Amino acid sequence: MRRFLRLFPYVRQLEEELERERLRLAACGVAALGYFDGCKPEYDSGSLQDVIRLWNKAHPDMEQPRQPRVICNPPRGWTP
Repeated sequence: MRRFLRLFPYVRQLEEELERERLRLAACGVAALGYFDGCKPEYDSGSLQDVIRLWNKAHPDMEQPRQPRVICNPPRGWTP
């Protein structure tokens, strides 16, 4: 039981990190489909920037290239 209590904060930290990486991956998928409208800075990544750059390159006819921007937190009660 003591070991569990010692590990609990570490497990919680790993769960939070996993959730952040899931949302980063989701942002890449949304950007690849062309629906990206921005994300919180903590979900931005090099991969997301690469996807946005490739999307802009593949769609040169767009008036303005898509750029990430900060949006509000997810709606209350929203779960991935």
